[in-house]
Amino acid sequence: MKKLAFLATSALVGQTLIAAPAMAALPIPNTTTFDAMQVACDAAKPRNTNGVIYTTEPYVAAAVTSTIETARTTIESIPGGILISQTPFEFTTGSEHRNGYSTNVHGNFTSTAVYSGGKLVQEVTETTNTQFTFGCNVLKTTNGVTDLAPPGQQVDPTLIKNEVGTTTTRTETVSAPDVTVTLNDEKVICISPKKNPGTWTSQNGYAGMCDTALYLRVAQGGPVPSNSVPGVSQLLPNAPDHQTGLPEDQLYYPQLPNDPSDFDEI
Repeated sequence: MKKLAFLATSALVGQTLIAAPAMAALPIPNTTTFDAMQVACDAAKPRNTNGVIYTTEPYVAAAVTSTIETARTTIESIPGGILISQTPFEFTTGSEHRNGYSTNVHGNFTSTAVYSGGKLVQEVTETTNTQFTFGCNVLKTTNGVTDLAPPGQQVDPTLIKNEVGTTTTRTETVSAPDVTVTLNDEKVICISPKKNPGTWTSQNGYAGMCDTALYLRVAQGGPVPSNSVPGVSQLLPNAPDHQTGLPEDQLYYPQLPNDPSDFDEI
């Protein structure tokens, strides 16, 4: 420790050789690093001669500290876009409608789904390293008198020594919020009878009344090319299914072509 303390003052000894602006205190190398600096300085000093002995003192001119990642371990990984939960599809009130020429009644359904936004938890190990740039004050002892050696015998601060510092471990978490979306679907809510007359059948939890009146109320376009829907052949000219008016003396549509399924049951 005495030598490390002397290191702090050695820069003052060599200040006549190296002019440097005022700066914040530089980090002090540990004992192992200082000893390695000392070996480098001793190797660079002039050789001793009769009556003259050279000694050296390392001094730090600059230091750069950096943190290097040395390991990364994944603790938890949840990809984004994974379905977390979803509510059952529910009928949208008032969405009863026809779908093309289908003889059934359809409805719109919605469901609320939650998808993962994604999460990644990792354990990160980092090591702090310091790169020292140093020089050497060369001292000359002649006949028992010690002084600085001439400038030409000094070692400029161009030497480099890396010091491995402390190792730390931290937890790094990267996440995005879950995403809630509304899903839409179309489902059959009323199945038309297979014969005329017959009974309508509700589907997919539809709680409304399934009958021909509903079918006619939501009808779009021209008449359905099937007589499996009760009452289609008796539509009046002003019914929603008509695209053009009928002559006054014709208050009904002719019977539509038979659907083979009409004869499945007698």
